[in-house]
Amino acid sequence: MLHEFEQVRQVPGGYRRFFTDSSFDLYVWFGGDRKEILGFQLVYNKDADEKALTWDRGEGFIHSGVETGDTDWYKPTPILVQDGLFDWKSVYRSFRDASLTVDAAIRKLVLEKMREYGTA
Repeated sequence: MLHEFEQVRQVPGGYRRFFTDSSFDLYVWFGGDRKEILGFQLVYNKDADEKALTWDRGEGFIHSGVETGDTDWYKPTPILVQDGLFDWKSVYRSFRDASLTVDAAIRKLVLEKMREYGTA
């Protein structure tokens, strides 16, 4: 079940929230008023072939693989790389079940955007 990490570093002009569990990381970006959601990034498959679905109000969607560099002898910073298909139905169901503790407005938007991207 997703839970909120309270100690998120903030930057001037916006507000960020972060939710996590063993399967998902959800980053949510708000405008300065802390009400309008400007975007989110949902990282999933954290224990295997990690992926990220990013939605930005101005830019739209990006689906990426997460290259963690775990095969290197040192631990580099993870980067996003182009990725193929988004198995939206499976991710949708898993996120729906794991996000019952997330604020209703955030949860609703993420589920709507996931469906929108998956059925486009």
